[in-house]
Amino acid sequence: MTPFCRFARTLLLVVWIASSSLYCQEQGSALIGYRPIDKDSEIDFKYAIRIDSHGIFEVVVDAYIRIRMFGSGFTNDTIVSMSDSTRSCRNDEPHSVVTLGNMSVDADETGTVVVHISHASDHGTPYYFCLFDPTDPFKEQHQGIEPWKTLKIVKAYSDPIPLPVRIIFICVLMVLSGMFSGLNLGLMALDVNSLKIIMVSGTDSQKKHAKIIYPVRKRGNYLLCTLLLGNVMVNSTFSILLGDLTSGLIAIIGSTFTIVIFGEIIPQAICSRYGLLVGAKTIWLTYLFMIVTFPISFPLSKILDCILGEELGAIYNRDQLLHLLKVTHIIIFTSS
Repeated sequence: MTPFCRFARTLLLVVWIASSSLYCQEQGSALIGYRPIDKDSEIDFKYAIRIDSHGIFEVVVDAYIRIRMFGSGFTNDTIVSMSDSTRSCRNDEPHSVVTLGNMSVDADETGTVVVHISHASDHGTPYYFCLFDPTDPFKEQHQGIEPWKTLKIVKAYSDPIPLPVRIIFICVLMVLSGMFSGLNLGLMALDVNSLKIIMVSGTDSQKKHAKIIYPVRKRGNYLLCTLLLGNVMVNSTFSILLGDLTSGLIAIIGSTFTIVIFGEIIPQAICSRYGLLVGAKTIWLTYLFMIVTFPISFPLSKILDCILGEELGAIYNRDQLLHLLKVTHIIIFTSS
């Protein structure tokens, strides 16, 4: 290659680099996409922003939303604005007010900015991002109308369940959770043979309670499936309703603590001692849930009956029965 060719080649390379740099400078900042990362508002974040069927973020009126913007050419002097026009950076609707400000650029060259929608004349209006440098305010650049570069303003989302009703539901579910947990221990601890003995030789109240419980308890697997399904269903609904009131770690700790203390420990401690009484008094609720869960619990109980066989209850041989009499005598003697 001759020296002239080398010089021409080098000159062309320098011109290409210089023209590319000038082109990039002319292009300025460019937005690729964005996502909400935080909120600074009295409106709860989950009620302040959602995503519609087209993948466009919807922000409620009068909400402050902090968003992270992805792209290139961002600086701390880059100013972000929004327009309801699909082509220019001037709003077609003068009554729409969307306030943004200077961008805060992070180390990874992404930028964050706070969006405040004070009001909008037409809810559901799409807004598009515009970027410009304050040194050249007439050089404002519309960033496009793609869904991932669009933001909609909508009416405030309202909780479909009023707070007082939600609190009442939570309390009712907590009581049901404790009842299912307690009955699971109290009723299943009463085997069929024990109930037969109580129906013959117990006190009048014990005989009455045993006769009420026996028709349900003799279907052991059906009763077990009903109580477990009801307990899981109630606890799941309780966690969802409580999670809507709080969020994050508080919801996890609150639901766990409440279910363990009031839905497990206290009910099981009571029903382990008064299972016969509690089971008889709540038998109507047990029948109700046996009907509600019948499509699932009854087939499961039949499968368990086929696999495990019939429940026989407590059976003692001669030596075990003699030892049981001795233990019972000692307990009666020490308690008196």
